[in-house]
Amino acid sequence: MKTIRRSLEVKHAINKLPSVAAMTSLAIAISASGSLAALAADKTICNPGNGTTGEHRGTWYSFYEGSSQNDVSNCDVKMRVYDESGFHFRIDFDQNQTWSEDVVGGVGWSSGSDRRKIGYNIGQLDSNGNDSKLIAGIYGWTCGSGNRSRYPNTQAQEYYIVDSWVGGSFVPWDEVAGAPAKPIQKNGIDVEVSSNGGKYKVYKLKRNGPQYCGNGSSREFYQYWSVRTSKLATGSNREIDFANHDNTWDNYGFRSNKVRNGYQILVGEAFGHANYRHKGSIDASVWER
Repeated sequence: MKTIRRSLEVKHAINKLPSVAAMTSLAIAISASGSLAALAADKTICNPGNGTTGEHRGTWYSFYEGSSQNDVSNCDVKMRVYDESGFHFRIDFDQNQTWSEDVVGGVGWSSGSDRRKIGYNIGQLDSNGNDSKLIAGIYGWTCGSGNRSRYPNTQAQEYYIVDSWVGGSFVPWDEVAGAPAKPIQKNGIDVEVSSNGGKYKVYKLKRNGPQYCGNGSSREFYQYWSVRTSKLATGSNREIDFANHDNTWDNYGFRSNKVRNGYQILVGEAFGHANYRHKGSIDASVWER
């Protein structure tokens, strides 16, 4: 049956081939515009500095780089937003040799949803290190109101659902303790989320630094993390039901009713290292199920 179907598809495609006149008109149009790229162009962003957000041909993106910025002119850190119907992006990075480097970028939705069912595929997740300095998953912010200039600083919250990473294990860093974070516990037992065929450890961490919601770079906020206990391999379609994580985070102060005021994306994040230049890439797509 597959052979017959393929034959019919080919025959149908041949019957729909444009005429010579149509092809000639297309060639003239391309020539007049300068190049084929003028008809369909990807967007490449080099070294976004303190962050940039926007939309390219229907795909909403966010890209941030916190670094020493010594490599700005070389485009050593860049994100490509593909010009196609799906939400598809690629990040390539070559970070300076310092702990302060941080690259965060991806595509998705300018407005989050606490009930969104997400599908995604990470086709590539590569790093020259093997110490969990590159992660991938769902990322976003909750914000206090619909007006970014008025967000109360105490209402900004950052969240992660981490499914994949490069290396043996991944645990978020607790800036206050100056050590790897410890999961939230209830009655002496680690709190976990069971979702989409896996289990996730849950963390709540206090941060003081740049944030999407607010003015300035020295403002206190909380992060909520769900980190899968065993990472997922790349190259397959995966699913994340955000509500399963939201329902658990809500018990520890997460403001699910403010998710819609911030963005929600499939993200890749690369952390710098003091002992080597961290290099790598992520290529991935995301969609709503």
